[in-house]
This record gives sequence, C-alpha cells and structure tokens, in this order.
Amino acid sequence: MPEIKVYRSDVLRTDARTLRYYDPVAVGEGPPRREAEGPAEGTTMSRGPEMRYNPLLGDYTVCAGFRMDRPQLPPSDKCPLCVGGYEAPQPYSVTVFDNRFPSMVMDPAPPDPGPHPPTDVRPAVGKCEVICYSPEHDNCLASLDPEQLHVLTHAWCDRFVELSAHPAIECVLIFENRGEDVGVTLHHPHGQLYAFSLVPPRVLAEKQNAERASSEGRCIFCDVIEGEKRSGARILHESSRYLAVMPFYARLPYEIHIYAKDHSKPSMAEMDAEDKRELAAMLGLVTGKYEALFEGPMQYMMLFHQLRACEGYHFHVEFYPMRRSETKLKYAASVETGGGLWLNDAYPEQTIEHLRAAGPSEPVFAGSRIVAVEKIAP
Repeated sequence: MPEIKVYRSDVLRTDARTLRYYDPVAVGEGPPRREAEGPAEGTTMSRGPEMRYNPLLGDYTVCAGFRMDRPQLPPSDKCPLCVGGYEAPQPYSVTVFDNRFPSMVMDPAPPDPGPHPPTDVRPAVGKCEVICYSPEHDNCLASLDPEQLHVLTHAWCDRFVELSAHPAIECVLIFENRGEDVGVTLHHPHGQLYAFSLVPPRVLAEKQNAERASSEGRCIFCDVIEGEKRSGARILHESSRYLAVMPFYARLPYEIHIYAKDHSKPSMAEMDAEDKRELAAMLGLVTGKYEALFEGPMQYMMLFHQLRACEGYHFHVEFYPMRRSETKLKYAASVETGGGLWLNDAYPEQTIEHLRAAGPSEPVFAGSRIVAVEKIAP
C-alpha cells in the first residue's frame, strides 16, 4: 500500500488570519513550497461576540451581530473558496482558515450588553474555522475521491487535536451544513469547526448520561451499539471499527449515526491511522447513499460528536438530512423548536430500507496509507 505524508503549511494572511494548507505527497518527497503574504494588519472588533445566559434553560445564546455581513451565495465566478478567490490565493488540496465572520474569538472585547442585563453575560471565547474539502467548486462530500476524503479526515483530526489541547477550549465541533435549506452561504464544498469554551447542551447531555451509566458500571454507548446489532433492523452498514445505523430514537426520517465501536475512542485524538482511513470510507458511503436516495443533492447537517479523553464517551458522527420524501422537507417547527420534542414522520425500521437500497453497497477505502500530518515551520 503506497504511503503518504500530509504536510501542513501555515500562512499568515494580510488581515492576520491563518490559512493552513494540507498537502499530500508520497513518503520520501519534500513538502511543496507555499508563498507567504504581506505584513499582517488585523482589525479590532469594536464589539466582540457575547454569550448570554438563559436561566430558564440553563444554557447560553451567542450574539455576534457582525456576522450579518458575511457572503451570501455569490455566483460561482466570484466564489472566495475557488483557487484564486479571496480565501484561496494558491492551488490546494485541503485548506483550513480562520473564519472572517466568527461567532467566537480567542480574545473578544468585553461584553457591552447595555444597562442592567437581567442575567449573566460573558465574552464568547472560542475559535471558528472553515474547512475547504476540495478546490473543485461543484464537488461535494459524497463525490470526493477516496484519497481526497482520506486527506480531509486527517486535516479534521489535526485541527481537533490542536484546538482541543488549548486550556480555554472545552469542546470542538466539526460540522457541515449542506444546501440552502439549512442555511449554507457558499456552495463550494466546505465544512466548519467551532471550538467552544463550554460543552454545548446536546453534547453535554450525552456526556452526563455517559458519566451516569459509567457510575453504574456500564457504557451507554456500548449499550446502544450492542442493542442495534442484536436487532439488526436499523443497521445501514457495519465495518470492523464503525457502525452506521438509523437509531431507534431517530428524530428525522433518514437520520444516520456512525458510532466508533471501540470504547477507548472518545475523539479523533485517540484514533490511529486505520481508524481515520475507515472513517473516511464510512462517510463516503453514507453521503453517497444520501445523494442516490432521491437522485439529487440531499440537504443535511453533519456533526462530529467527540470529547477528548472522556471516559465512557464514544466518538460518533450524526447526520440530519432535511428531506422526508423526494419533494418534502422536514422542518424544525413549533413543537421541535419551542418544545424541544422532535416529531418523526416515519418509522426508522421502514425508512432504513430505502437507504439500504440506494447508492453504494459498500464503503470505498483509500488505496494509500497516510503515515502522518507534519507541520512545516514557517
């Protein structure tokens, strides 16, 4: 099996943001040369993002009014993520750059909520990054070459490991919004990463339930995985290290979760090379089936759930596809949004059959082995 090394080159932009190139080359070959930009001239926000506490729910809302000015579906010839565009000045394979319109920053200005706020408010400390999957504008996660998806998986992992090690960061969410119906503002294939100074409510609930089960001498994730395997009714595909399943409690008609079966893998930080290679193949399988299901693009949200070195937690990926049929979308309406209780319009045991019959029958693995991601000194 050919061996590949991924070189990461960090370039400081003229606006003081960092652009990270992930370049795959055959082992033994040197890294490509990346050109530096001019002197960095960062801008200071007059008002930083704020985290406002909701005492009724015990959680926070992030307010970042300056995000209103971010790009909104520019034409393809003005795409900032295409090679030569504003965010991609040089040819690339995979890039990750600091978001120009972040919801959180590492050094926000003090909150300015006005006189007499009724509850607590604090600076929205964190990091927001954009991950470009491919230089090809009309590509998507489902149609990425297996080798490209393999490199992307290592880039995801590299960013998670670095950011989750920061003392101010409690949780790193890697995600993708695909399709205008879920709010995407750029059609070029990309995802995002938010590094939080807290654990968001849904991940926190998983963590707390995992800790409760652990105190009782069991693993809640292992229980779910083994229960689904015993049933078999909702399994999409099982590989040696992952289980792709439409869970018994799915909230959406075509929701799929990919669970790491290994109890010692709560995050990408604990993954070995084969874990990443197999994860890339499973992501290709699931998204390929989504594209084939209704013979066209599937609007979805994808989110990696992971907590570094968290006992009793399993890394998993959740897909939230927004179609309930070929012509109908599933919206988070009043009961879901206001009540927090999801109403699924279908039985998972039935809709899983539609996904099983659609698209590829097996995951396609990268033919190479990535031995490392090496950061190049500037």
